[in-house]
Amino acid sequence: MILFVTSDKHWFWLPILCLMYGLYVVWDAKSIFEYPQTFDKTHQSSGRSRFSTAVRVFALAVINKPEIDRGPLISLMWLLYFVALWRLIWDVYPTFPVVPALIAGSAGLGLYRWDKGMKRGEIRGFTMCQRSLAIVLLVFCVVVYAYVTSVP
Repeated sequence: MILFVTSDKHWFWLPILCLMYGLYVVWDAKSIFEYPQTFDKTHQSSGRSRFSTAVRVFALAVINKPEIDRGPLISLMWLLYFVALWRLIWDVYPTFPVVPALIAGSAGLGLYRWDKGMKRGEIRGFTMCQRSLAIVLLVFCVVVYAYVTSVP
């Protein structure tokens, strides 16, 4: 609804996406505290605190541990993409055209949904290498576009 209301103010949509994904990360962290066994299958038998389980979920998802749900890391990584896109367009290329920025944002949204919805057996999402490569490639495309079109 916020995006719809601010649709005539195109400079708002990247900060709003960053805020939304930041809230996803906070929500995921809270969910780990509330339901640790959902995100770490070894939590019940380990006797770990909920905080250490949250740290463990984010850290071990990076190395693709099969007993760890990758959902929270997926949200965090795509938040980093949207923050990078926002800062790149606002700080480095302030005259970056709106349509290519929308395409870059939409590509990030689509890949996030694909990453979050993909299942390989019990494992959800891309591998960390695939996710990182997708994010780096999207950022690279924005930089190449700015360079090729001579965006100041």
